[in-house]
Amino acid sequence: MLTSVSHDLRTPITRMRLRAEYIENSDTKAKLLRDIDQMQAMVGGCLDYLRGGFRQEMVVLDLASLLQAVVDEFVDVGADARYDGVGHANVLGSPDDLQRAFSNLIDNAVKYGVSPKVRLLEGDEATVVEVVDRGPGIAPEKRESMLEPFERGDVGVSSNANEGFGLGLAIARSIVEAHSGRLTLDERTGGGLIARVSLPKADLETKRNELSK
Repeated sequence: MLTSVSHDLRTPITRMRLRAEYIENSDTKAKLLRDIDQMQAMVGGCLDYLRGGFRQEMVVLDLASLLQAVVDEFVDVGADARYDGVGHANVLGSPDDLQRAFSNLIDNAVKYGVSPKVRLLEGDEATVVEVVDRGPGIAPEKRESMLEPFERGDVGVSSNANEGFGLGLAIARSIVEAHSGRLTLDERTGGGLIARVSLPKADLETKRNELSK
C-alpha cells in the first residue's frame, strides 16, 4: 500500500513543479521549488526503502554546510532548532540521502522534543552528528525497536505520535548504515533524547582518485 501511494504521489508533485514555474515572485518560487524537491526526495526515499535499499552516488561533501542547510529549512517554517558544531567537515556520501536522513532525525526531534540542537563533532576515527532535544525521550528498552519500520512513539507522550507510518527513523538508519555508519538513540543528561550518527572518516584523496577513474 505504501509503495503504491508513494508511487502515485509522484504525478501530483510533478504537476506542482510545473505550476510553480509560473510564479512571478522569485523568492516565493524558490522556496516552493525547494519544498517540492524535498517532497520528491522523501517520496523517492520511501520507495527506495520499501524496495530494499538506496542507490547512492558518493561524493566528497561538507557535512557542516549540509546540516546548516537542513536546520535552516526547519527554522524557515517556525521550528526552534539550531546548529552548533564545527564550521567544516568533509565526508564521503550521497548529499540527497544524507539530507533525507538528517531531516528525518530533526523532524522527529521537532515533533516529539523541545528546542532541538544539531551538533557536529570530529573524532579521531569518526565524524559524529548528534540531534539533541529536551523532550520526553524514549525508554531504554524501546530505543532499538524504535529504529525498526512502522514503530512510532507512545501516543500518550505527544500529540504528534499518531502522525506518519513510523518509517522516519528506519529510513535514517538504513541510509546511515549504507554509508558504513551507525545510528543510535541515547538519553540526554537532564532529560530528552540524543540521536547520534557516527560516520567513518575516509582517506579523501584516495577516494577522489577512485571517483576520477
